[in-house]
Amino acid sequence: MGKEYFRNKLNDFRKATAYIDRALATNPNNKEGWNLKGIAYLWLKNHKEAIKCFNIALEIDPLFLDALHYKGITFIELQFHEDAIKCYIKILDIHRHSIEAWNNKAFSLAQLGRYEEALMCLNQGIELNPSQASLYYNKACIESLKLMPDQSLDSLENAVSLDPTYYPLAESDPDLAIITKLEEFKELKRYL
Repeated sequence: MGKEYFRNKLNDFRKATAYIDRALATNPNNKEGWNLKGIAYLWLKNHKEAIKCFNIALEIDPLFLDALHYKGITFIELQFHEDAIKCYIKILDIHRHSIEAWNNKAFSLAQLGRYEEALMCLNQGIELNPSQASLYYNKACIESLKLMPDQSLDSLENAVSLDPTYYPLAESDPDLAIITKLEEFKELKRYL
């Protein structure tokens, strides 16, 4: 069932690109169309074509946040984290309150081992939206990687108290390995 569902979804994205191509033939300056085509290519794992589409959308409108966001996601999937960071810096220059941009920039910084900068991004996101569980979860991961178990547990508790689905995720997350064996970690089950 899972493979069939996935195959159908891929076919849907292939059909979507054909439909979008017809729309773009009528209006080649449609930034939304180029962005949607890029997203379809991203789902199809055709990263080169996705980036081309996002670049065209950004040529039409250099301040198009959705195209910048998905271009950043594409770079993250390719593990081109410096390029992803550039996308999120542009987004934050335009829209300082983008929680996703703070979170994704932090992720790429962490992948490059730039943990202090990543924590600053996450703290900025938390300041803007203290009810965003993913920010706390990612902060817990980075603090764990920095061998800061007490801080990591505090951040993870914030994440799990806001969204209990983070507890089972944390149990198998290698980034949190230094805290998952601790009794304090097991006590977080109370939020389930």
